[in-house]
Amino acid sequence: MSGLRLYLTLILKIGVISALLGQQILLDSLHNELLLSGMDTSKVKLMIDMSYYYRQINPDSALSLARKAEKLSQELDYQPGVAWAKNRTANAYWMKGKYPDALRYSQEALAIFKQQEDVDGMTDTYNILANTHNMEGDHVLAIDYYEKCKEVYRKSNNQTLINRANANIGRTYYMLENFDRALNYLDSVILDFEDKKKDWMYAVVLNTKGDVLQKLNKHREALTFYFEALEISEDYGNKRIITYSTRGISEVYQVLGQPEKSNQFALRTLNLSKDIDYLENLKNAALILSENYERLDEVDDAFVYFKQYTAAKDSMYSIEKERELKALKESFEVAQRQQEIELLKVEQESKEQILQKQRFILFALVIIVILVVVQVFVLRKSNLQKQRANELLTQQRNRLSVQNIEIKKQQVEIIEKSEKLEQVNQTKNKLFSIISHDLRSPFNAILGLTTFLKEDYMTADRESLGEVITGLDISAKNAYELQENLLTWASAQMKGIQFSPQPISLFEVVEKSSASLKDQANNKQIRLVNEVSDELMVNADKSMIATVLRNLINNAIKFTGRNGEVKISSEDREEQTVVSVSDSGVGIEPDRLNTLFELKDKGSTRGTEDESGTGLGLNLCKEFVNRHGGEIWVESMIGQGSVFYFTIPKSI
Repeated sequence: MSGLRLYLTLILKIGVISALLGQQILLDSLHNELLLSGMDTSKVKLMIDMSYYYRQINPDSALSLARKAEKLSQELDYQPGVAWAKNRTANAYWMKGKYPDALRYSQEALAIFKQQEDVDGMTDTYNILANTHNMEGDHVLAIDYYEKCKEVYRKSNNQTLINRANANIGRTYYMLENFDRALNYLDSVILDFEDKKKDWMYAVVLNTKGDVLQKLNKHREALTFYFEALEISEDYGNKRIITYSTRGISEVYQVLGQPEKSNQFALRTLNLSKDIDYLENLKNAALILSENYERLDEVDDAFVYFKQYTAAKDSMYSIEKERELKALKESFEVAQRQQEIELLKVEQESKEQILQKQRFILFALVIIVILVVVQVFVLRKSNLQKQRANELLTQQRNRLSVQNIEIKKQQVEIIEKSEKLEQVNQTKNKLFSIISHDLRSPFNAILGLTTFLKEDYMTADRESLGEVITGLDISAKNAYELQENLLTWASAQMKGIQFSPQPISLFEVVEKSSASLKDQANNKQIRLVNEVSDELMVNADKSMIATVLRNLINNAIKFTGRNGEVKISSEDREEQTVVSVSDSGVGIEPDRLNTLFELKDKGSTRGTEDESGTGLGLNLCKEFVNRHGGEIWVESMIGQGSVFYFTIPKSI
């Protein structure tokens, strides 16, 4: 029986190798044809075919061929070639994990195919769109596209393609966490698949079933399917599908508490993903490696792979703001840990000094006892010995006095560092409070309003829609304002903003800052008045002063009621210019004035029309004014408005 199994396995391996050799021979043949062909539509078709065959084994080559095919098709005004070239470009981007680019080229290709009524082209593009929407998280739309593909496959009675569509639908239900429906589709495909071992899609189905079983906590059963999928995909040399199998195996071993085995397969996933520029599984593998090394207390390796995970994530989604916030959090944690280490070091040194002092005192006491004994037995020499003993005690007291002074200095340093650490913790807590609460609030509002639009759009009247759109606008602006202040403040804290003072027109800076907030003021019928002289020049960093003015004017608008006024003025002094931003708003409570420019957890404030405010902008204003050697202060009375003043150097 074992001999028969070995024989069948050998036959299967030979078949797979033959298929791979056949694919390589086909590619070589296409290359030869490409070299011999002229600059016509036949060359376009060859490049499109070669791009399709390269998509699995070398996505970069597939992308290059598709782009060349599109360029030549444009020159020949050959629209079918343009459509298929865009289709292949989308496919190559999908293989590389660059889903926004895949989505854009798929939609462009679909538009041309629809215009030409090319059913095959539309179906193939529907499949790419479905795959892309799946990876982008829009699973319901992905299922809709897969069903469109199945309609065409049923008309042509192509069971293989129907099975592939069902496999994709099964994976989509897995992403939707509807595991029962996912297993129904996957098991039906496994039962109906013809020549299972000869189709790479079978490996995809096995990987997906492994993923579902993982979610159902059937980890060892999932491992069986991953290894079977790995064997098939290795026979085909399909690196992309291999990464799915190795990633799943590494995840299972991680859950089973075997980090060394998990690292073995995660590292293979990482290297293969780098080879084919597949960012999705590169990101997944890097995260697994980081977590495993962290559990193994190998912090340096954990940090190296966490950086690779972050880089891959940024490349996939281009979420630069999220990366900056994460870097900020890490910098705070590193700073806090460094402060703790320094504090512990000082405490340890202090304890060592105390121990040395105690040893010295003990030694001194022993000497005193010896001197007393000597005095009893040697009376004749008592005066001399007493004098020497007194001199020694005086020296010891002096040394102890010096040591006590040093210890007190160290205690003062410990207190100062503790206070600094407390300030760092308060800043961190305030920042994370802003991120977790104030940044979440506008997005919750946006999500609520978009849900209303999605569910009640057809039944809502114009007035309701207007209110919803107005709410969306306010929430988006609040979120954008908070995000800009957070990132500007974070960059300033990490010394990422260059200070470049130069002669600038204060009038122009006020005009531009007011213009950026004009819509916000108009919505509340607030008049913005610029009383700064158009001849006044100051020596300042233009970007920083613009940020200060924008925050102060924005706050004035927030806390001023409708039909109010916000006025920006200036006053020349000997070497400085005093700039003021006054409003006719609600004023500020006296107990808030002393801490207004400090980043403390004093809670969010709301404007006259429920606009959000965190105090981060005022802290940023204070930092930027201080960098100019200036001061910032406020005068306010409840119900009579507020006036914010700051000074900046005059231009010489």
